[in-house]
Amino acid sequence: MRSVLLIAFAAVALIAAGCGGDTQEKNDYVDQVNKAQTQFADQVTKLSSAITSTSSDSADVKTIESYQSAVDKVVTDLKGITPPEDVKAEHQQLVDAMSSYAKSVGTALDDLQGGTPQDRLKAATSLQKASSQAGTEINQAIDAINKKLQS
Repeated sequence: MRSVLLIAFAAVALIAAGCGGDTQEKNDYVDQVNKAQTQFADQVTKLSSAITSTSSDSADVKTIESYQSAVDKVVTDLKGITPPEDVKAEHQQLVDAMSSYAKSVGTALDDLQGGTPQDRLKAATSLQKASSQAGTEINQAIDAINKKLQS
């Protein structure tokens, strides 16, 4: 499970600064998204060291619950950001990708709390797959945002 958290952390990319046109609105937007991402990344970094080969199942569940809270918070933060008009659709793609990932984390948490070794394996496998897919979708949204902001 620890590697799954690290995969999700690696999947989130920063939006590049230095927007084309260098408008205050674009810079404020970049700052807000970067702040949300940084807070999320900091939380994931703290949590990723909590799941080890010797941590108990109950401790792992608590860690995943905290991870779920961190994912939910970044979704809320992203939803609260008003993007510039020219990146509204791309920002919504970013929000949608993180929201979908949040649902996947919730499903994995439910499977983890099932308690059987098969349930835990299913949870780890589904979370790893969801992390990979979310990483792709997040990076695509970030790339699209960056392209529009740089033009």
